[in-house]
Amino acid sequence: MFVVQLGFLATYLSEPIVKAFTNGAALHVLVSQLPSLLGLALPRPTGSFTIFKTLASVARALPRTNVAELLISALCLALLVPIKEINSRFRSKLRTPIPGEIVVVLAATGVCFASSLDTRYDVQIVGHLPAGFPQPQLPALQSLPQVLGDTVAIAFVAYAVSVSLAMIYAEKHGYTINPNQELLAHGVSNLVSSLFTCFPSSATLATTNILESAGGHTQLAGFFSSAVVLMVLMWLGPLFHYLPKVRLGACA
Repeated sequence: MFVVQLGFLATYLSEPIVKAFTNGAALHVLVSQLPSLLGLALPRPTGSFTIFKTLASVARALPRTNVAELLISALCLALLVPIKEINSRFRSKLRTPIPGEIVVVLAATGVCFASSLDTRYDVQIVGHLPAGFPQPQLPALQSLPQVLGDTVAIAFVAYAVSVSLAMIYAEKHGYTINPNQELLAHGVSNLVSSLFTCFPSSATLATTNILESAGGHTQLAGFFSSAVVLMVLMWLGPLFHYLPKVRLGACA
């Protein structure tokens, strides 16, 4: 996309489109996490209208709700929502925002480990997390015909999300962005990460908002965030063995 200079597509992302897209993405994330919040192991729907398919599957499976995981979801949300409200309301008075996600992760992991919730109440946990980087390898190009359509869609959606967020914060802080430069950055990062079997990368509303509220204004903030992720990958992953999966759904 960068080679053919498709950055001009950003000119068609007007403010109403950006806001509608952001709200739609938030609704999609909320619905997609409902099975996790209720402790339901449901197959992920494919094709069009996945939101409605997910809602229908959840409605049919409601009698199988894991009460323990539902309670964990409620407790996590009961902590996260007030913390986010405090961070938003008292942003000018707090030197740094309260790390609600980290607090909930540590609390949920400790309680699950101490109470053996995974064996006593069938609470699904993250389980074994292999430490270190996977061996670099070329992508499975033989699968390209099967995923080509989805690949193109993912590329355009990821670019639209990233540029939309960049435009929102550029307007908020009074600077301009170069859409083609954004394309180049995404292209290089996804090209390198594909050698390590990573998911396609894109900006996210929650992460961007947290970074901005914490006072991050340069690439240095992203560098430190990446360093923390690297530490988890290399050494700290096994500590999250007992992290309930339902807690991940609550944070999403």
